[in-house]
Amino acid sequence: MVVEFDRGEVLPRASAPLPGLSQDGARFHELPLPPANNVVPCEGIPRRPRIGIEPNTEEDRIADTALDRMVQILARVHELEFAADDPVHVWDRLDAFWKAAEGDDAILVSEIVRQSAYMPALLDILMGRLRRVLRRERDLVGLDRVQEMDTASLEWLTKQPGRTLAERAGPAQRIQAVVRKESFDTGENRVLHAWSRLAGAEARDWVRHNKRAASSQRFRQVERLALRARRAARELSDLGVGVAEPGIMPNFVLTQDIDYRRVQRAWIALLREKREIDDLWAWQGRSFSDFGALAVTLALRGIEGAELIASCPLAKFADHDRGAWFGADTPLAVYHLRRQSLVVEVQYRPEHVAAGQDALAAALWLRIGGLAQTDPVRRLPVWTRLVFDKIDLEQEATDCATSLAPVARQQGISRGIILVSDPNSGSAVASKGDAAVSSLGIGPSGAPLRNGLDRIGKILREEAGAEVAQ
Repeated sequence: MVVEFDRGEVLPRASAPLPGLSQDGARFHELPLPPANNVVPCEGIPRRPRIGIEPNTEEDRIADTALDRMVQILARVHELEFAADDPVHVWDRLDAFWKAAEGDDAILVSEIVRQSAYMPALLDILMGRLRRVLRRERDLVGLDRVQEMDTASLEWLTKQPGRTLAERAGPAQRIQAVVRKESFDTGENRVLHAWSRLAGAEARDWVRHNKRAASSQRFRQVERLALRARRAARELSDLGVGVAEPGIMPNFVLTQDIDYRRVQRAWIALLREKREIDDLWAWQGRSFSDFGALAVTLALRGIEGAELIASCPLAKFADHDRGAWFGADTPLAVYHLRRQSLVVEVQYRPEHVAAGQDALAAALWLRIGGLAQTDPVRRLPVWTRLVFDKIDLEQEATDCATSLAPVARQQGISRGIILVSDPNSGSAVASKGDAAVSSLGIGPSGAPLRNGLDRIGKILREEAGAEVAQ
C-alpha cells in the first residue's frame, strides 16, 4: 500500500520510503497491511487465515488464496539465495529455477515438506515409547492400601470426625494418603504435542494448496504426515499431555535424547516459518516488488541476443527488511541488445531518480539507451500492484496512462508497466497522448508465471524493437 504524505507531516513508524527520495523529505511511503494506526481504511484487505482451517466463506477463500500466493512468491524470491552461490551465473541459475516452477505440476518445497521425509517414522518410534513419570499425588485410599502419608494428609485426617482411625475413615474406610500415579504430561511430551498440532495444521494447508501434484511422492509424504500428526495429537490429548508454549527452556530429555531433540528442532523450525509468514502477511506488497524486479530482469534476459554485461552484487538478507529480501546497488543488471545496439539498465529501488520521476512512485525503472552518450534515453517505469480480487486491468491501464501523459515527454517516458498479482487477470493496454501503459497479471508458479513472463517479454521486445524469436 502506497500513501502520499505532505512534506513535514509526521510519518508512521511502521513504513518504508519509496526509493529515489530522502528519508526526511519522502512523500511516498509503503505501509503494512492492514495499515498501521488506521492511517487509511482497510476495506477489502483480508485477514491472515488461521493455520489448518478449511476456508468456508468467500472471504476465507480469498484470504487462503492470497496466503498461498504469498508463500509461493517468497519461494521464488528465496531461490535467489541459492542462485547467488554462483555470482557469475546468478541470473542463469535463477532462470533455471523459475523455469522449473513454470510447470503446471510444480510443488512448493517448504519446511513441512522437508520434515515429511523423516518425521512420520520418528513419530511412530516416540509414540511407541512415550516417556512417563510417577507423580506423588493425594487421593482417598483404602486403609489396607495406605503406604505413605505426608503432612497435608495427616492434617486432613485430624479434621475428620471420630476417635479411632476406623471411625475417621468413615463408612468407606478410606483416608487421604500419598499415591504414585503414572503421568505422560512431561516437558518433552508437551513439545511433541505442540509439534504434532502445528505440523498437522501446516501439512493440511500444504495438501490443500498443492492438489495439482497429488500423484507425486512428496504429496503422498506430506499427506501421510498430516494423518499421523493429527492422530498423535489426539492420543497425546487423551493421555492428558499439555501443549508446550513457544520459547520454553529445554529440559534434560530434550537436550540428551536424540529423538526428542529432533522433534524440538522440527518444532522450532515450523515456529520460525510461521512467525515469518505472520510478519510478511503485512509486508507482502514489498515482497511482491522483489518478485516483480526479478521477473522483469529474467524477461529481459529472454530477449534474443540479450547479453548480460554487468550485474551488481546482490545482498541477500538473512531476515526481511519490511518485506524486502535483498538489496543491490544501481543498476541491478545491465543488458546489451546487440542487434538493436541498445543498453538496458534495470534500476530497482534506486537511491535517486531524475527530477520529476519521484512523483510517479515507481520502485522499478528500466533505462534504455544507445551505445553513444549522445543517444536519446528512454525510461520505463514498472509498478507492482498487490490485489486480493479480480480488477479491471483496462481501467487500471487507462487511469495510469492519463496520469502519466502530462509528464511522459518531459521525462523521456513512452511506456509504463503495471504488474498485478492476480494470476488470472490477463493483460490490457491503454494509450493517452505520448504515453502507453500495459497492465498485466503474473503469478508465482505454473501457467500464471509462464504467461506473465511471456507478456513482460513481449512488451520489452516491442519497446526495444526486437523481433520475436521463432
